[in-house]
Amino acid sequence: MPGFPWLAQSKLDGPLMTRKLRVLRMLGTPYTDEDIAGAAAAVEGKTELEAMIAYLQSLDSIAHGAEGAMHMDLNIIRSAVTVILFLLFILLCVSVWSRRRRAEFEAAARLPFEENELPEPKNSGKSPDVNHAEHRHRGRHGSECPGLWLAHLVDGAQPTQ
Repeated sequence: MPGFPWLAQSKLDGPLMTRKLRVLRMLGTPYTDEDIAGAAAAVEGKTELEAMIAYLQSLDSIAHGAEGAMHMDLNIIRSAVTVILFLLFILLCVSVWSRRRRAEFEAAARLPFEENELPEPKNSGKSPDVNHAEHRHRGRHGSECPGLWLAHLVDGAQPTQ
């Protein structure tokens, strides 16, 4: 027994169906004159439940039909998105390779080869009279590590002057 028992009990009215199809055609549904003329005979003896099942099956055939109306719309959207993304990519390439940006990119390319000094550590307040930049310490591998703050990171020993 269906969850809506009146659908299985109610019979469809042929003349009412004909009037409904005429109204739907005026609203833009593509019903032909033959569809409207044959509506009364097509629904004769049918229940509302059968009409509901037929309607749901027609929705499935529209969505997965041979004409591919839904698939065509989706493919048009996919094509439009692809074209827009391709144009944005071309715009990005033109922006990156423009002459105005050349100086910025050359400066960025030289950054790994420039030798910058390590930033001076802020005085922690323990010894305000000591200049940390003057302290040097030999690390585990024999290289000099500038500053008191870096000496503690290498091997935990006290820096020497």
